[in-house]
Amino acid sequence: MTLLLFTNSKVLEQGFLTVFAGRSPIETVIVNGAPADVLDSITRHAPSVLLFDFIPAEHFPALAEIRRRAPGCPIVLWMDAVSPEAGYQAMKLGVRGILKKSDAIDHAISLLVRTSEGQLCFEQGLVTRFLESRTVGLTPRESQLVPLIARGLKNKEIASALQLSDATVRIYLSALFRKLGVRDRHELAIYAQKNLFSDRFTAPVLRSMLLGKAAGPFAPASS
Repeated sequence: MTLLLFTNSKVLEQGFLTVFAGRSPIETVIVNGAPADVLDSITRHAPSVLLFDFIPAEHFPALAEIRRRAPGCPIVLWMDAVSPEAGYQAMKLGVRGILKKSDAIDHAISLLVRTSEGQLCFEQGLVTRFLESRTVGLTPRESQLVPLIARGLKNKEIASALQLSDATVRIYLSALFRKLGVRDRHELAIYAQKNLFSDRFTAPVLRSMLLGKAAGPFAPASS
């Protein structure tokens, strides 16, 4: 099987190649850079599975776009930890499994192989917490708004990043506040930190979005 690993961490990349070399039936192709580069690599290599070094605070919009444009590619998220809300959003987007960076090597190999064979691979504990938790389904557009609000961007900055009008941003935010049961931007940011951003290293929002270039390699999400 061919594994496409997306990561910008050279430590993780080299560690993965070193540990997995000679220990699995997996041929690994590495892709660095922006999530848009993943789509080019999927087209070139037709991988059996994509292992995505995933940061919830950054990558949900990109993940939704990859799923939209490459629906046949099984995706496994590689994470430090995952909250029920983040797990729910990943399941809703069609992710096939979640691999923790602390998992044993043999377990990781087995999970990747089973995912490539069409199985869903989620921890039972995560599924149980998901079923017991109050979960809220976000649309791709709402998934873009939450991390931007959590980073403190104003409506005008969000409108520029997502190529929307200020009025449209206000409409989306009002609907999002009602859906999540929060009163204002501050409560929304707290909700995001508790439920979506479970990684220990919460990096800045995608640079292209902050620079108002969200449509660069990706088309804007459908409104």
